[in-house]
Amino acid sequence: MNILLMGYYGQRIIGDDLFVKQLTNYFARKSNVGKIFVFCKENYYPKTSEKVLYFTESSLSKIRKLGLILRSDYIFWGGGTLNIDGRPQNLLRMRALSQLTGKGFGFIGVGLEGINSDSYELFDKSYLLYLRDPYSYELARNNFKHIRSICLGGDLAFLELSFYEKYIVQKKRSELRNISF
Repeated sequence: MNILLMGYYGQRIIGDDLFVKQLTNYFARKSNVGKIFVFCKENYYPKTSEKVLYFTESSLSKIRKLGLILRSDYIFWGGGTLNIDGRPQNLLRMRALSQLTGKGFGFIGVGLEGINSDSYELFDKSYLLYLRDPYSYELARNNFKHIRSICLGGDLAFLELSFYEKYIVQKKRSELRNISF
């Protein structure tokens, strides 16, 4: 299976860069995943797996982009708060194209606190909606009736915690010698 990841990637936003790292590491470890295509604004990500391929969107022709979409089994928008005003035409087109070609289209680790009811149609026919917080989860359960799967998870930056171990300072325990009040 091949996966296409989209989001605010390659824009030097630390949270979104953590999402890319976490998602690509997670999917790369899965034996049933063949390739992971990542669309980004700039490609400054280190090569961590032969399965992961980064593409700078501005350098992709429409034909090449369509080819990657057609090679993907699942297309996911991953991470962050979605601040969508009005109708998000590009995402609606991507979802429609994925449905026409039999691909799963979904959202992973998103928060819905920034959307308005005009944007509901984008989510309502998605394959997967993996939400990061209880508010977004309840909003989805109450307003979206045609989603195959709605899940409550967490922030994608914390998908795999071992990444942070090197940043945790371990204090040495010292033997208590004196105490006073």
